[in-house]
Amino acid sequence: MITGRCECATWGEVSRDEFTYLSGEDHLKVYSFSDRPDSVFCDNCGSTVLVDFKTTVNMLDITMGTVDNDLKCPPGFHQFVGSKAPWFEICDDLPQHDGCPDEE
Repeated sequence: MITGRCECATWGEVSRDEFTYLSGEDHLKVYSFSDRPDSVFCDNCGSTVLVDFKTTVNMLDITMGTVDNDLKCPPGFHQFVGSKAPWFEICDDLPQHDGCPDEE
């Protein structure tokens, strides 16, 4: 039997030109897990802060749980639902995609 908790992440995309760190930048480390993306994470707690997909030159993907203020974000969508756990129920009416929406 596997025990634990269900963890999901909410990501937001922001223009590289409009993104800036307000504090804590000295605690960030970069891990390149392939030749495309770099994962930027906190060296204190290990939280992923953002992923820099080098192929999307103008955009950064930020983990919304690390953002401190109340953002006014438009509703998004669910992706990779084709491989979600069968017991996890999505309880909203947002669009659902089995993979990446732009690849379907």
